[in-house]
Amino acid sequence: MENDSAAKILVADDDRTALALVERLLASRGHSVVPVVNGAQALDETRKASFGLLVLDLHMGRPTGLEVITELRSSGNSVPIILMSGSFTRDHLLQAAVVAGVTCVSKPFSIPEFEAAVANLIGKEST
Repeated sequence: MENDSAAKILVADDDRTALALVERLLASRGHSVVPVVNGAQALDETRKASFGLLVLDLHMGRPTGLEVITELRSSGNSVPIILMSGSFTRDHLLQAAVVAGVTCVSKPFSIPEFEAAVANLIGKEST
């Protein structure tokens, strides 16, 4: 898949296998990827640099993916976000649905499904 709109993407997942898979997939599409293993590192990186997209795991300890999103949005950061989980509950989906610029992707995901989510969000306004 050609990617005319390569982006700087932060990927946060405490599952190092999933992290490596997503990192390789995005890098193979020409994106610059910054991998981190928890929410604290994700927040730290977003304070140091701007990203075109964040890919966050829902369950990665404290702060969780939803807590990272809440903190970013409360500080005015509108970066597009893909929230991943192998165990979304109805409450998780409802919480994510009310936050602008968040797309939920269930693990395991198909590569075309993930790429479509990325393509849909890349290039949207970020801060």
